[in-house]
Amino acid sequence: MISVESYIELLKEKNLWVSDQSITSSMLISGKPETDSRILKKEDVFICIKGLKSDGHNYVKHARAIGIQLIVLEDEYQDDMPAIRVRNSRKAAALLSKLYFNNPTEKFTLIGVTGTNGKTTTSMLIWQALTDMGLRTGWIGTLGYIVDSEIIETNNTTPDILELNGIFAQMVEAGSQYVVMEVSSHALALDRVYGLSFDIAIFLNLSRDHLDFHKDMTDYFESKYILFKNTLDNGGKCIINSDDEQGNIIVTRNAQTMRQSLVTVSEISGDVTIIDYKSSLSGSEINIRFDNNSETTLSTELIGHFNILNLTMAVTTIKVLFPDINNAAIKHIAMGLKPVRGRLEKVSNSFRRGIFVDYAHTPDALKNVLETLIDLPHRRLLVVFGAGGDRDKGKRSDMLREVLHYSDATIITDDNPRFENPNQIIMDVVGDNDLWKPWWIIRDRETAIKVMLKLSQENDIILIAGKGHETYQEISGIKYPFDDVKIAGDACKDNLDSKINNGELSLPIHPLMLELLYNKPSQFNPDIDCVANCLYKHISTDSRNINPDSVYFAIKGENYDGHDYIDKVLEDNTCCAISSIVTTEKQRTFCYSDTQDALGLLAKKYLLMFSVFKIALTGSTGKTTTKEYIANIFSVKGPVLKTVANENNIIGLSKTIFRVHPEHKTAVFELGTNHFGEIETLADICNPDLGIITNIGPSHLEFLNDESGVYSEKTALFRREITTIIYPGDDNRFSEFATSGKSVGYSNACSFQISDVIIKGRFTEIVLNGSHWKIPQLVPFLTTNSSFAIACAIESGISDIQIQEGLLKTLDLQMRMEILQDRNRTIIMDCYNANPVSMNAALEFWYSYFPENPHVAILGDMLELGEKSIDYHENISAKLQQMGFDALFTIGKLSMHYADSGFSNKRDSYAYQHFQDVDEFINSKVIFSQPDNAVILIKASHGLHLEKIKRIFENNSDASVSKNSSGKE
Repeated sequence: MISVESYIELLKEKNLWVSDQSITSSMLISGKPETDSRILKKEDVFICIKGLKSDGHNYVKHARAIGIQLIVLEDEYQDDMPAIRVRNSRKAAALLSKLYFNNPTEKFTLIGVTGTNGKTTTSMLIWQALTDMGLRTGWIGTLGYIVDSEIIETNNTTPDILELNGIFAQMVEAGSQYVVMEVSSHALALDRVYGLSFDIAIFLNLSRDHLDFHKDMTDYFESKYILFKNTLDNGGKCIINSDDEQGNIIVTRNAQTMRQSLVTVSEISGDVTIIDYKSSLSGSEINIRFDNNSETTLSTELIGHFNILNLTMAVTTIKVLFPDINNAAIKHIAMGLKPVRGRLEKVSNSFRRGIFVDYAHTPDALKNVLETLIDLPHRRLLVVFGAGGDRDKGKRSDMLREVLHYSDATIITDDNPRFENPNQIIMDVVGDNDLWKPWWIIRDRETAIKVMLKLSQENDIILIAGKGHETYQEISGIKYPFDDVKIAGDACKDNLDSKINNGELSLPIHPLMLELLYNKPSQFNPDIDCVANCLYKHISTDSRNINPDSVYFAIKGENYDGHDYIDKVLEDNTCCAISSIVTTEKQRTFCYSDTQDALGLLAKKYLLMFSVFKIALTGSTGKTTTKEYIANIFSVKGPVLKTVANENNIIGLSKTIFRVHPEHKTAVFELGTNHFGEIETLADICNPDLGIITNIGPSHLEFLNDESGVYSEKTALFRREITTIIYPGDDNRFSEFATSGKSVGYSNACSFQISDVIIKGRFTEIVLNGSHWKIPQLVPFLTTNSSFAIACAIESGISDIQIQEGLLKTLDLQMRMEILQDRNRTIIMDCYNANPVSMNAALEFWYSYFPENPHVAILGDMLELGEKSIDYHENISAKLQQMGFDALFTIGKLSMHYADSGFSNKRDSYAYQHFQDVDEFINSKVIFSQPDNAVILIKASHGLHLEKIKRIFENNSDASVSKNSSGKE
């Protein structure tokens, strides 16, 4: 029982009493102070608090109705029942609670820890240290509170003052000698700790946070300062991080009158000074000097700069509490301290990854954690994080900015959306950050964690930030079970290095990613379609074989328009479509002016998330062969992604990029063009680290006009930020790149000079810069192609042994100087492409191949040569007249110019016949009348489809295709 007179006396002492009514000196209260009208009992004292969401004064009538004995309020009295009017009912609640629980904080040493970041870790370390010293210690903070080593959860970092005093009473009953508690700015501003006498107050740092509650940073700091003013006024001591700007203000304000009560901690000069430290994945060592000039080295399992400060604050607290403790004891204490759950907590795994879970959810906290991790040995630093709903929105884009500054790739995901729209939270996180940085959106947090772990490779560090110790995810007021540590741990039970199956994307696509990429809202019902687990796992440009969960790009081609099939695609409600036709009728549709460009933009953004070394090459001839040599060499070091077949335009390049997997070490992209601006676009999509141009010749002149146009278009690959460029050194036009690149060729000025080419049996030996390299091909022009590949490998740091091993691998070159044997006939298939340069090279090889045998040429048109097309074909006619051969067959419209009037060759007699198309040639069966030992060259641009002739031999039971050896059998 407590007399009401005691309440009034205490309130008057603290200048909170205004007046009272209907109070008698004999009034006794058996119940406790209470601020929640929902749990009132008639014997309690009801204290009316004006809260952020409700006002206790609105429930006075309810309190009277249940027969409450006494009401404490700020407003004027509503009736004549017993009541006390006060200036501040929050502070009144604190004092009355303290009186009710018999002033529990006077019975132990109370230590308060505050700061934007590190409160939980520092307070838990102090609790651990005191407990390890055999002292009965309680703890209160974000995780709940601890009495007798049992942890009990609470709703707030610092509980309500009534609940807080009840907890203190439990701790007194348990015999606690010390209590360590986190003190939040909310608690200080809302008087949740009013009237408590702290013996030690600790200031860690101050950075942007809680500006949804505080009006500005000054208000935020002044709320924190309440703790230190009250502690000093009550004769306590303050431990201050004086390196922090706001911490230094605390010291400055009290330097004249209270300096003896201040203990400064600094990395420059303080009462306690951190001299230096070093961290690894397993722990840290800290050299520290105390005010008596004694230095000691502490070893700890904790890692990182911010944990060094947290630990130093903890051991400084022990030194303040026990001034006579020696350094050996401090070293022993530090060695025994364990990392705090959810604070840079390491997830054990057997895949050689450093996986950490941390509570960091402010820009400064993320910066601190990332600065710690980036200093540790690692390959890449990967981050998964989100922002909580119903909290300071202004910090969200700053969080991503900090993450992008330190990380190599980031996935933005849901945190605790609470009652806020999760899509809008992510939009706020993205804010004005650069779209072309390596960040991605996967809203479903479990999927985001698992995807990032699959994207990781050996020696990567993965940070999962924002929720830390929390074992729930709060969505629309409901807390669903969710534990970052458990999710990551369970994912590590699978094989993180296993490949994605069924042709799925390694990185699934959320609709928000498409909306941001195309800068236009999608035709989505946000309540139905754009949910957290809505993810697309496939890319398609062909509606005939589309998979579920696909993004379909409606591309308009020469013979079809993909827009005609959008309705069919959208019949599967797991798919969406990208259209260039603006419509409000079709759901799950994104609009963009050019769907090919839209495909390229997505591929560009997608590729940013992978750590692959990117090589791009172009040229008039030889780029495919060079690509294959490069791919073979780099495959010795690890898996290689490469352009397949003729997929060297924007659609093909994009398809190649979407095949990238985390395990790919190198990507080799072939870039083709027939219009101005295409190379620039393709290079922008793949953003290569190394670029190669094999040569410049008369190709695609229909739109590029002449060789000057070809040169201008191809060299767009070099006119960008690129680390390494390699160019043909025998072409004087490339002299402008002499200081910025490396050249390959036969001239003395070349960076990589071909000085000799020697045929030895089944091999060609190339002497490049004095070193000898073997290739298992006998085609002369492959010498230059392989030399480009060797130069590329050397510039990329690949060893000579690995280069030679790669050169000896089989080339994957269908229809490029492909050797086919039919009985004793030798067929040289080279009908993938044709221009004057490649036609001349093929004719020279054909002419020198078994020169004593009969030679037959089946030649088709060279396409896309523009206005001078006939001239270029007549030039080939001149070449043929210099050669000796037995038969010439021409196919197409232009190829008849290979045998203009007056045509002859060195042989006394030869056969000649022209055909309008390949089918007419096949039907003539003239091919089978050629000599059994003939060497037959089949060459034309791909548009002539001379590859059909190959099927004749493949269907012949006696025919067999060699594996692109391009060498004599």
